[in-house]
Amino acid sequence: MIKHRPASSRDDSWRQRREDILAVAANLLAERGYHGATMHDVAAQAGCSVGYLYKHFPGKRDLAREIVDRELAQLERIESDVRARGLAPLATYRELLEESSRFLSQRWALVRIFAGNSVLRRLPTTSERYQRVRARDRELLARARACGDLPDIDIDLVSAALAGTIDGLMTHLTDGADATAVLRLPDLVFELVIDPLRARARANRTPEDGLHADPAENQA
Repeated sequence: MIKHRPASSRDDSWRQRREDILAVAANLLAERGYHGATMHDVAAQAGCSVGYLYKHFPGKRDLAREIVDRELAQLERIESDVRARGLAPLATYRELLEESSRFLSQRWALVRIFAGNSVLRRLPTTSERYQRVRARDRELLARARACGDLPDIDIDLVSAALAGTIDGLMTHLTDGADATAVLRLPDLVFELVIDPLRARARANRTPEDGLHADPAENQA
């Protein structure tokens, strides 16, 4: 008599198999680049047939999307943890940059591929993540302006300046083999954009403003 494995056992087996395939694919993407890694390569290193691979992942773009989605989910969890700390707006923004930079430095090869590959940058999850980050930044900047940490300035303009600065810096910082380069991102962003604005805010304050300053300001 043929004994069938329970559905839960089959599910656990597939989840483990899926993780193994994604790990192999991530390593190949990091090693050979998006266009250099093939589905045949993934199947060979994962120890499965190409047909089996295509059954679960219709194409390389779908496989790459799974990997990108998983990494972005990690970044979302990092953001939730940082925001739960209840820091002042600019301190929160600084922590988000620092925690994200540390995370990205541990995935350097994949970050470099992502930074230079338009296919991965146009994935729906990537676009959605970008929009969420922009909305998050505008909210933090608006709160920082409201408590006097930033001057009375157009929040959309500052948000756009931050997005452009970070994009340019990431392109520059990932143009090399040094994974620690991305750890410079928080300092550079604050030096180039945030600190000059904070200096303007301090210069514009009156003695009366100090009486109503956000008690958490010094955390920023």
